[in-house]
Amino acid sequence: FEDKTRRGNLRGYYDHRKDEQDFLYVLCFDDGEYIKVGRSFDLNTRFNRLITKSKCYKIELLAVFTGKHKEIYEWEQELHAELRERNFKITPRKWFSIETFDFESLRILSKLLNMSGMKRVDLTDLVFDKLDKLLISSETL
Repeated sequence: FEDKTRRGNLRGYYDHRKDEQDFLYVLCFDDGEYIKVGRSFDLNTRFNRLITKSKCYKIELLAVFTGKHKEIYEWEQELHAELRERNFKITPRKWFSIETFDFESLRILSKLLNMSGMKRVDLTDLVFDKLDKLLISSETL
């Protein structure tokens, strides 16, 4: 068996990578049916997997933030907890994810993200390979 510290845990924290650059993202699925708040070291690979897994016809990238893995992970968990506590948690009809929330949570999420102090990534600076189903939002979250 692999050492748990090398492969991380089920919630996505990797102590041995705590100082590496990581990304927190907010995606909107199927024209506002729901949103997903997640994190990844590699956005291109993550979004490719989500496109395949979700079976959604349209996925829009609303925001990306960056920082060290430990900080990004802690904010992701805090955001999930806050949105669940406010009863915004939903389970998509087409696939299963524990990190999806009602589209109506965007107003609260935006406030929390603005208070976080995380560095926002300019979406026009991002380049993705073979992601025709991913739309980049022109609006600021």
